[in-house]
Amino acid sequence: MSAFREGAAVTCPRVDLQRFEPTHATTFNNRSSGELLDDIRPHRDQIRRELGLLDGQDEFSWSLWKLPDDVEFPDVDLSVWPREYMQSAGSADRMVIEMRVFDADSEPHQLSIGRGGSREEDPAEPVVYGSYTLRVHPDEIFTADEATEVYYSYFQTGDIPAGFVTRELDIS
Repeated sequence: MSAFREGAAVTCPRVDLQRFEPTHATTFNNRSSGELLDDIRPHRDQIRRELGLLDGQDEFSWSLWKLPDDVEFPDVDLSVWPREYMQSAGSADRMVIEMRVFDADSEPHQLSIGRGGSREEDPAEPVVYGSYTLRVHPDEIFTADEATEVYYSYFQTGDIPAGFVTRELDIS
């Protein structure tokens, strides 16, 4: 039997309809971008969900980047933005994480993120994305679960968590 009676007063909690302004956006495969929202799930869970969609073939790369100050996502010029970002390539069970940063002289640097390990030998571990194969060190391979913590730190602070290391990549 329904608790609703015709003509009875109905009360419901007040809902605050103010919209949270997104601070970051994401891009799949360098072609499909959108705001990182927490409407359906918290940001950390949304990051994990999107990283979990990587299959190495159809969905092979994902990036997270901060929106420019005082610019709404529809007004972002994607031909020049993002300048700095964190990105992954590969699949949910085997991916790399890279960061693009600019130094004090406005020079860009592409950095591979790892847990720290031997750099005695050249990178040899394969990570496949699309029709490409990257070679990285073993400590630079992540699962979606592991990568989520790195991305969530980047989302909150703009940096990688303590204890992780970077290696500059030659992308010339």
